[in-house]
Amino acid sequence: MRIRAFRWRPRAQRFTRVDRAHFAAYGDFSLDFEVVYDVIGADFTLYMDIQQAINLAIYRKFQEEGIQFTYPTQELIVRRPPGELRGVTA
Repeated sequence: MRIRAFRWRPRAQRFTRVDRAHFAAYGDFSLDFEVVYDVIGADFTLYMDIQQAINLAIYRKFQEEGIQFTYPTQELIVRRPPGELRGVTA
């Protein structure tokens, strides 16, 4: 499998000061990025609007690069001990 790397710097949003953006870690089922920025102002709605704009910009960049999101699946196998009665509840 070949992963094509790309360099992306978040475009400055109004009322923000971008500090940094990095690929920070491998999660169990994810690639974790850290984007650090300051919002100039104390309005929570403004903060959420900016956060949404940054998240959508990252998503669009992934689409442009042909990077697809997959969803993890897990299989749960339940084994009963030998001799356990079926349908009996405590």
